[in-house]
Amino acid sequence: MLLAALVDLILPSFGYARIFLSLALFGLILYGLVLIPLNLHAVGDRALRRALAVFFVLTLCFFPAMYVDAAMAYLPVLSMFRFLENLAQPLYFLALNALSIAFGLRYLNRPAYSEKDELTEYFLKKFAVTRREREIIRMLLQGAGGKEIGDKLFISPKTVENHIYNIYQKLGVKNRIQLFQLIRANALE
Repeated sequence: MLLAALVDLILPSFGYARIFLSLALFGLILYGLVLIPLNLHAVGDRALRRALAVFFVLTLCFFPAMYVDAAMAYLPVLSMFRFLENLAQPLYFLALNALSIAFGLRYLNRPAYSEKDELTEYFLKKFAVTRREREIIRMLLQGAGGKEIGDKLFISPKTVENHIYNIYQKLGVKNRIQLFQLIRANALE
């Protein structure tokens, strides 16, 4: 793609480089439109999942107009869409950048969930984690199983299962992997 961009700069009359760049751009956008819905369920953090869903919908809405805008130069049959010329891509990137800034301010500008392998007060308050749940989360993150947790805390395996279920409900995760991802993705080391 870099070579095609250089060729387009040096030889603007050589139109194949621009066609290649357009196809590469739309290929990557399509790849994202396929990849996001296939993997959205695996994202443990609700804010990130919501941001990806918004990005997906925004891209899905703008994609046809951007494609027509780019293809007008090569396909005369699309001349009826001249009103879209040089409009769809700038609007898409303007919306994308505005949403990126909003997401960054909201998602990236929040306190960490753990610091130096300890859960932070922000995390404990945000999810209303009890003292017992805190102990269990710490052990889960260390790789302990239900029986081991029960033995260390002097509680039955059923009680451990109940605590783990409550933890998953509070944090909006479905399993230990998502729990680990949620906390580690928002950790300060």
